[in-house]
Amino acid sequence: MAEKQRIQIRNVTNNGASATSLVELPLIKGRYHSIMIGHGYASGTNTVAAAATNISLIRFLANGRVQRQFSGTELFDLNTLNGLAYGPVTGVLPNSGSTNGYKGVIFPIYFAEPWRKDARDQDALALSTTGFESLAIEITLGAASTPKLDVFAVIDNVVTPQPTPFTKIIRQTLGASGTSWDWPSIDKKDFLTQASFYADLTKVTARKDNVIIHENPIEVNDALLTQSGMTPNASGRTAALYDAVFDHDDLLGSAVNLNPVKDFNFTLEGASLGSTVALVQRLGMAD
Repeated sequence: MAEKQRIQIRNVTNNGASATSLVELPLIKGRYHSIMIGHGYASGTNTVAAAATNISLIRFLANGRVQRQFSGTELFDLNTLNGLAYGPVTGVLPNSGSTNGYKGVIFPIYFAEPWRKDARDQDALALSTTGFESLAIEITLGAASTPKLDVFAVIDNVVTPQPTPFTKIIRQTLGASGTSWDWPSIDKKDFLTQASFYADLTKVTARKDNVIIHENPIEVNDALLTQSGMTPNASGRTAALYDAVFDHDDLLGSAVNLNPVKDFNFTLEGASLGSTVALVQRLGMAD
Protein backbone atom coordinates (compact mmCIF):
# COMPACT_ATOMS: atom_id res chain seq x y z
CA MET A 1 0.00 0.00 0.00
CA ALA A 2 1.07 3.58 -0.67
CA GLU A 3 2.55 5.45 2.29
CA LYS A 4 1.03 8.91 2.52
CA GLN A 5 2.56 12.14 3.78
CA ARG A 6 0.77 15.33 4.73
CA ILE A 7 2.89 18.36 3.82
CA GLN A 8 2.68 22.13 3.66
CA ILE A 9 3.31 23.87 0.32
CA ARG A 10 5.42 26.89 1.17
CA ASN A 11 6.14 28.42 -2.22
CA VAL A 12 3.14 30.79 -2.33
CA THR A 13 3.87 34.19 -3.89
CA ASN A 14 2.06 37.43 -4.78
CA ASN A 15 -0.58 37.00 -2.09
CA GLY A 16 -2.78 40.08 -1.89
CA ALA A 17 -6.19 41.59 -2.39
CA SER A 18 -7.34 41.72 -6.03
CA ALA A 19 -4.24 39.80 -7.06
CA THR A 20 -3.36 36.38 -8.44
CA SER A 21 -1.24 34.23 -6.14
CA LEU A 22 1.05 31.56 -7.54
CA VAL A 23 1.39 28.24 -5.69
CA GLU A 24 4.30 26.20 -7.06
CA LEU A 25 3.81 22.50 -6.32
CA PRO A 26 7.05 20.56 -5.81
CA LEU A 27 7.69 17.72 -8.25
CA ILE A 28 7.71 15.05 -5.58
CA LYS A 29 8.70 11.47 -6.39
CA GLY A 30 5.17 10.21 -6.03
CA ARG A 31 1.56 11.32 -6.46
CA TYR A 32 -0.74 14.09 -5.23
CA HIS A 33 -3.97 12.85 -3.63
CA SER A 34 -5.37 16.26 -2.68
CA ILE A 35 -4.52 19.93 -2.26
CA MET A 36 -6.01 21.94 0.62
CA ILE A 37 -6.27 25.70 0.15
CA GLY A 38 -6.78 27.63 3.37
CA HIS A 39 -8.18 31.13 2.89
CA GLY A 40 -9.05 33.83 5.39
CA TYR A 41 -9.07 37.62 5.53
CA ALA A 42 -9.39 40.39 8.06
CA SER A 43 -12.58 42.28 7.28
CA GLY A 44 -16.24 41.52 6.71
CA THR A 45 -18.34 38.43 7.34
CA ASN A 46 -15.80 35.65 6.93
CA THR A 47 -17.96 32.56 6.31
CA VAL A 48 -17.64 29.64 3.87
CA ALA A 49 -19.84 31.45 1.35
CA ALA A 50 -17.93 34.73 1.76
CA ALA A 51 -14.51 33.07 1.52
CA ALA A 52 -15.64 31.11 -1.54
CA THR A 53 -16.90 34.29 -3.19
CA ASN A 54 -13.57 36.00 -2.50
CA ILE A 55 -11.79 33.27 -4.49
CA SER A 56 -12.56 34.57 -7.96
CA LEU A 57 -10.74 31.85 -9.87
CA ILE A 58 -8.54 28.80 -9.29
CA ARG A 59 -6.47 27.37 -12.13
CA PHE A 60 -4.44 24.17 -11.87
CA LEU A 61 -1.61 24.08 -14.41
CA ALA A 62 0.64 21.26 -15.59
CA ASN A 63 3.62 22.20 -17.76
CA GLY A 64 2.17 25.71 -17.91
CA ARG A 65 -1.18 24.62 -19.40
CA VAL A 66 -4.50 24.90 -17.58
CA GLN A 67 -5.94 21.49 -16.63
CA ARG A 68 -8.60 22.61 -14.15
CA GLN A 69 -10.42 25.92 -13.76
CA PHE A 70 -13.23 27.01 -11.42
CA SER A 71 -14.20 29.71 -8.93
CA GLY A 72 -14.32 29.16 -5.19
CA THR A 73 -18.11 28.84 -5.33
CA GLU A 74 -17.89 26.36 -8.21
CA LEU A 75 -15.33 24.29 -6.28
CA PHE A 76 -17.75 24.20 -3.35
CA ASP A 77 -20.53 23.02 -5.66
CA LEU A 78 -18.36 20.29 -7.25
CA ASN A 79 -17.21 18.89 -3.92
CA THR A 80 -20.50 19.00 -2.04
CA LEU A 81 -22.30 17.21 -4.87
CA ASN A 82 -20.51 14.13 -3.51
CA GLY A 83 -21.45 14.87 0.11
CA LEU A 84 -21.08 17.70 2.63
CA ALA A 85 -18.15 15.85 4.22
CA TYR A 86 -16.08 16.61 1.10
CA GLY A 87 -16.70 20.34 1.22
CA PRO A 88 -14.78 23.13 3.02
CA VAL A 89 -14.07 23.18 6.74
CA THR A 90 -13.98 26.37 8.82
CA GLY A 91 -12.06 27.61 11.82
CA VAL A 92 -8.97 25.44 11.47
CA LEU A 93 -6.09 27.63 10.24
CA PRO A 94 -3.91 29.13 12.96
CA ASN A 95 -2.06 31.34 10.47
CA SER A 96 -5.02 32.88 8.63
CA GLY A 97 -5.82 35.07 11.59
CA SER A 98 -7.74 38.30 11.42
CA THR A 99 -8.45 41.21 13.67
CA ASN A 100 -11.72 39.53 14.70
CA GLY A 101 -10.09 36.20 15.52
CA TYR A 102 -11.39 34.30 12.49
CA LYS A 103 -9.18 31.36 11.50
CA GLY A 104 -10.06 30.71 7.86
CA VAL A 105 -11.68 28.13 5.60
CA ILE A 106 -10.04 25.09 3.97
CA PHE A 107 -11.16 24.30 0.42
CA PRO A 108 -10.05 20.86 -0.81
CA ILE A 109 -9.07 20.05 -4.39
CA TYR A 110 -9.26 16.29 -4.89
CA PHE A 111 -7.30 14.23 -7.38
CA ALA A 112 -7.90 10.85 -5.75
CA GLU A 113 -11.66 10.91 -5.09
CA PRO A 114 -12.43 9.63 -1.56
CA TRP A 115 -16.18 9.28 -2.20
CA ARG A 116 -15.67 6.43 -4.68
CA LYS A 117 -16.73 3.07 -3.29
CA ASP A 118 -14.00 1.12 -5.06
CA ALA A 119 -10.64 1.77 -3.38
CA ARG A 120 -8.84 0.95 -6.62
CA ASP A 121 -10.77 3.65 -8.47
CA GLN A 122 -9.97 6.14 -5.70
CA ASP A 123 -6.27 5.36 -5.86
CA ALA A 124 -6.09 5.28 -9.66
CA LEU A 125 -7.04 8.97 -9.89
CA ALA A 126 -4.16 10.28 -7.75
CA LEU A 127 -2.01 12.69 -9.78
CA SER A 128 1.36 11.19 -10.70
CA THR A 129 4.16 13.71 -11.20
CA THR A 130 5.86 11.48 -13.80
CA GLY A 131 6.32 13.33 -17.09
CA PHE A 132 5.68 16.84 -15.75
CA GLU A 133 8.21 19.65 -15.75
CA SER A 134 6.07 21.94 -13.58
CA LEU A 135 2.87 21.87 -11.52
CA ALA A 136 1.25 25.01 -10.14
CA ILE A 137 -1.99 26.56 -8.93
CA GLU A 138 -3.01 30.15 -9.62
CA ILE A 139 -5.52 31.66 -7.18
CA THR A 140 -7.13 34.99 -8.02
CA LEU A 141 -8.57 36.70 -4.95
CA GLY A 142 -11.18 39.42 -4.64
CA ALA A 143 -10.91 42.74 -2.85
CA ALA A 144 -11.26 41.52 0.77
CA SER A 145 -8.54 43.16 2.83
CA THR A 146 -5.49 41.40 4.27
CA PRO A 147 -6.07 38.00 2.60
CA LYS A 148 -4.13 34.95 3.69
CA LEU A 149 -3.46 31.69 1.86
CA ASP A 150 -2.10 28.52 3.45
CA VAL A 151 -1.68 25.50 1.18
CA PHE A 152 -1.23 21.86 2.18
CA ALA A 153 -1.18 18.56 0.29
CA VAL A 154 -1.62 14.84 0.80
CA ILE A 155 0.95 12.91 -1.23
CA ASP A 156 2.36 9.40 -1.50
CA ASN A 157 5.62 7.78 -2.61
CA VAL A 158 4.31 5.75 -5.58
CA VAL A 159 6.40 6.48 -8.68
CA THR A 160 4.68 5.44 -11.90
CA PRO A 161 6.87 4.47 -14.89
CA GLN A 162 4.67 6.46 -17.27
CA PRO A 163 2.34 9.47 -16.96
CA THR A 164 -1.16 8.47 -15.85
CA PRO A 165 -4.61 9.91 -16.67
CA PHE A 166 -6.35 12.22 -14.20
CA THR A 167 -9.55 14.25 -14.05
CA LYS A 168 -9.44 17.56 -15.89
CA ILE A 169 -12.11 20.23 -15.36
CA ILE A 170 -12.75 22.52 -18.31
CA ARG A 171 -14.66 25.74 -17.66
CA GLN A 172 -16.52 27.19 -20.63
CA THR A 173 -19.05 29.96 -21.10
CA LEU A 174 -21.85 29.01 -23.48
CA GLY A 175 -23.90 31.49 -25.46
CA ALA A 176 -27.18 29.71 -24.79
CA SER A 177 -30.44 31.42 -25.76
CA GLY A 178 -34.13 30.72 -26.20
CA THR A 179 -35.85 27.79 -24.50
CA SER A 180 -33.86 24.97 -26.16
CA TRP A 181 -30.21 25.23 -27.20
CA ASP A 182 -27.80 22.69 -28.71
CA TRP A 183 -24.14 22.61 -27.70
CA PRO A 184 -22.18 20.52 -30.22
CA SER A 185 -18.68 21.87 -29.57
CA ILE A 186 -17.55 19.74 -26.61
CA ASP A 187 -14.04 18.33 -27.19
CA LYS A 188 -14.34 14.78 -28.51
CA LYS A 189 -11.53 13.17 -26.56
CA ASP A 190 -10.86 11.49 -23.22
CA PHE A 191 -13.59 9.96 -21.03
CA LEU A 192 -16.46 12.21 -20.01
CA THR A 193 -17.56 11.77 -16.40
CA GLN A 194 -19.63 14.88 -15.64
CA ALA A 195 -20.93 18.18 -17.00
CA SER A 196 -22.37 20.80 -14.64
CA PHE A 197 -24.41 23.65 -16.13
CA TYR A 198 -24.98 26.92 -14.28
CA ALA A 199 -28.45 27.76 -15.55
CA ASP A 200 -32.08 27.30 -14.50
CA LEU A 201 -32.61 24.22 -16.67
CA THR A 202 -35.65 21.99 -16.81
CA LYS A 203 -34.00 19.19 -18.82
CA VAL A 204 -30.67 18.12 -20.35
CA THR A 205 -30.26 15.63 -23.18
CA ALA A 206 -26.93 14.18 -24.34
CA ARG A 207 -26.41 12.29 -27.59
CA LYS A 208 -23.40 10.23 -28.66
CA ASP A 209 -23.35 9.54 -32.40
CA ASN A 210 -27.07 10.37 -32.47
CA VAL A 211 -27.88 7.86 -29.69
CA ILE A 212 -29.46 9.38 -26.57
CA ILE A 213 -27.36 8.50 -23.51
CA HIS A 214 -28.87 11.00 -21.05
CA GLU A 215 -32.42 12.42 -21.09
CA ASN A 216 -33.53 13.56 -17.67
CA PRO A 217 -35.74 16.39 -16.44
CA ILE A 218 -34.16 18.17 -13.46
CA GLU A 219 -36.43 16.44 -10.92
CA VAL A 220 -35.58 12.97 -12.26
CA ASN A 221 -31.89 13.84 -12.46
CA ASP A 222 -31.77 15.04 -8.84
CA ALA A 223 -33.61 11.90 -7.73
CA LEU A 224 -31.16 9.65 -9.59
CA LEU A 225 -28.15 11.39 -8.05
CA THR A 226 -29.70 11.32 -4.56
CA GLN A 227 -30.49 7.61 -4.88
CA SER A 228 -26.84 7.10 -5.92
CA GLY A 229 -25.59 8.65 -2.67
CA MET A 230 -24.91 12.13 -4.06
CA THR A 231 -26.28 15.40 -2.67
CA PRO A 232 -27.39 17.68 -5.54
CA ASN A 233 -29.54 19.75 -3.16
CA ALA A 234 -26.98 20.10 -0.39
CA SER A 235 -27.21 23.27 1.68
CA GLY A 236 -25.30 26.15 0.13
CA ARG A 237 -25.02 24.74 -3.40
CA THR A 238 -25.94 27.08 -6.23
CA ALA A 239 -29.68 26.75 -6.86
CA ALA A 240 -29.67 27.10 -10.66
CA LEU A 241 -27.36 24.16 -11.35
CA TYR A 242 -27.84 20.95 -13.35
CA ASP A 243 -25.27 18.14 -12.88
CA ALA A 244 -25.21 15.52 -15.63
CA VAL A 245 -23.15 12.75 -14.01
CA PHE A 246 -22.30 9.86 -16.30
CA ASP A 247 -20.49 7.79 -13.65
CA HIS A 248 -23.25 8.31 -11.07
CA ASP A 249 -22.81 4.64 -10.05
CA ASP A 250 -19.23 5.45 -8.87
CA LEU A 251 -17.66 3.16 -11.48
CA LEU A 252 -14.97 4.68 -13.67
CA GLY A 253 -15.99 2.24 -16.38
CA SER A 254 -19.28 4.12 -16.73
CA ALA A 255 -17.53 7.23 -18.08
CA VAL A 256 -18.41 8.05 -21.70
CA ASN A 257 -15.61 7.25 -24.14
CA LEU A 258 -15.31 10.27 -26.45
CA ASN A 259 -12.18 9.13 -28.27
CA PRO A 260 -13.81 7.40 -31.27
CA VAL A 261 -17.03 9.41 -31.57
CA LYS A 262 -18.00 11.40 -34.64
CA ASP A 263 -20.65 13.46 -32.90
CA PHE A 264 -21.50 14.38 -29.32
CA ASN A 265 -23.85 17.13 -28.22
CA PHE A 266 -25.94 18.42 -25.35
CA THR A 267 -29.39 19.98 -25.61
CA LEU A 268 -30.21 22.39 -22.79
CA GLU A 269 -33.84 23.26 -22.07
CA GLY A 270 -35.21 25.96 -19.80
CA ALA A 271 -37.78 28.75 -19.62
CA SER A 272 -35.38 31.48 -20.76
CA LEU A 273 -31.78 30.46 -21.44
CA GLY A 274 -28.90 32.91 -21.33
CA SER A 275 -25.13 32.88 -20.94
CA THR A 276 -24.29 29.62 -19.16
CA VAL A 277 -21.10 28.43 -17.46
CA ALA A 278 -20.34 24.73 -18.04
CA LEU A 279 -17.84 22.72 -15.99
CA VAL A 280 -16.90 19.64 -17.99
CA GLN A 281 -14.98 16.83 -16.28
CA ARG A 282 -12.88 14.55 -18.48
CA LEU A 283 -10.57 11.70 -17.51
CA GLY A 284 -7.46 11.63 -19.66
CA MET A 285 -3.83 12.63 -20.09
CA ALA A 286 -2.72 16.24 -19.58
CA ASP A 287 -3.77 18.65 -22.32
